[in-house]
Amino acid sequence: WFVTEVELNQVSSYMRGRLTLEKVNTVLNELAGFAEANNRLMASLKQSGARMSGADRKRATELLHTVAMRDGVRGRFWFLESELRDGVSIKADKSGKALLTLLRHLRRMDEVRIQIEGTCTLVHVLTSSS
Repeated sequence: WFVTEVELNQVSSYMRGRLTLEKVNTVLNELAGFAEANNRLMASLKQSGARMSGADRKRATELLHTVAMRDGVRGRFWFLESELRDGVSIKADKSGKALLTLLRHLRRMDEVRIQIEGTCTLVHVLTSSS
């Protein structure tokens, strides 16, 4: 998952800006945590849906049927753009958008647009380093 010093230095300075390797990897780790939380929630629904709270069961069912089974997302680690609001090291501001652009450029992340109940939702899919 993590970005190396060499990879970060190969990125154009206008794209890298003032981002440090530590900041990029901290954000990447947090995004992987969002993806892991979604994965755990859906796995617990499949294993023991009866023991989940009503809100968790509803969210897991919604994620499983509307997002997780779509092409481009199935079988991969992903998180929704709406989950960025809960982030500590990444926010939905200009620096956060610059970080996401950098991660897409480094091929650590892809974007998939999905129609959910008539609205276009952005799903970020984490990819492993090549």
